[in-house]
Amino acid sequence: VAVKAGGPFLALLGFLVMPLVWSVPEAAMTAELSIAYPEAAGFAAWTNAAYGPFLSFQCSMMSYFSGVLDNAVYPVLLIQYMTQNDALRDISDEVRWFSILGFTVIMTYSTWRGLDVNGMT
Repeated sequence: VAVKAGGPFLALLGFLVMPLVWSVPEAAMTAELSIAYPEAAGFAAWTNAAYGPFLSFQCSMMSYFSGVLDNAVYPVLLIQYMTQNDALRDISDEVRWFSILGFTVIMTYSTWRGLDVNGMT
């Protein structure tokens, strides 16, 4: 709807401007704080230093739950997108649920394995 209303030029301009307005300052802030607090805790160490342990815990838990809930959506969206194809439109609910479960298990294992490998470096 937004692209239709504003035209493709404004949409492409947004794709070019947004990284400069949001991502570059975010990356600079993260780099500066990572140098100031060289710990594996990341933003938990930053919020602990700024606001204390209680708010650091709250911030960490909210970030964790946000990540869990956000990442739970992607397997469902993938299966819904794939079933828009005529060849996969008539899959049963059991196949759909096992596909979502399999995708989730594979991604969870790869994340866990990546954490293990990354922790060794």
